Parts: sequence; structure tokens; C-alpha cells
Amino acid sequence: LISSLFVLLLILFIFFLQKLRVIRRQKNLIEKQKSIILKQYEKYKLLSFVASRTDNSIFIMNTNGKIIWINEALLRLYETTRHEIFEKYKGDYRKLTHYDADKVLESCINKQKSITYITEINLKTKKNMGTNNCITHYRSK
Repeated sequence: LISSLFVLLLILFIFFLQKLRVIRRQKNLIEKQKSIILKQYEKYKLLSFVASRTDNSIFIMNTNGKIIWINEALLRLYETTRHEIFEKYKGDYRKLTHYDADKVLESCINKQKSITYITEINLKTKKNMGTNNCITHYRSK
């Protein structure tokens, strides 16, 4: 009886040791992944800082021309507010420009490279202003 109990305890001990090894491997993997994610986060934080502080107007949109993010320089250039972009224009890039935005977006997506073009934008001062624009295609992985 004692020897059977000893064997059972030995089996349980070996089982828990194996589980402990698996948990340690998983912990090490998680720590490595955490390190990678933190490095990427710092890089994106820096890029976001630059994009938000530059004098160049920047916006991020989806493939349908729906604006997702805009920086302060764009608001100054277009003489508008975030509220106006997303409420009045419904975040639609095509409503902000006289250029054939669908053609530019389609070309950029199909060719998967930057497209540069010149267009006019409507300003609140009732003037139109010419702008030089570059749309760059990016597909997240």
C-alpha cells in the first residue's frame, strides 16, 4: 500500500514538473512577444507624434475614401474642424476636393504605389486653393 502511494505521488510529481516546464516556456514566449509589441508601440507612438505635429496635412482613410484620422495641419489648411469633417462631410475625402478622388484612390490601390496630383479645395473664405497631394497605399499585415 505504501509503495503504491509512493508510486502515485511520484507520477503526480513528474506530471506537475512537466506542466511547470510548459508554463515556463509559455511565459518566456509571452515575455518575448511583449518585448516586441512594446518596441512596435514606441515606434508607432513616435510616428503618431510626428504626424500630429508636422505642418504637412495628413489624413488616414480606408480604401473607400472614408477618413479615419486627421492631423491639426489639415484642419488649418481646410479651415475646418474635426466635427465638420466627420459630421458635415461624413468623413468622406471625395467631398473635400474637386478632383476625381475615386480615380486616384482606385489607381493608388491597384498599383500599390503613391499617386501625386494637384487639386483645388474649398475654403470657408469662399476661395478655392490649389494643393499638391500625395496618396500612399498601405495595407496592414
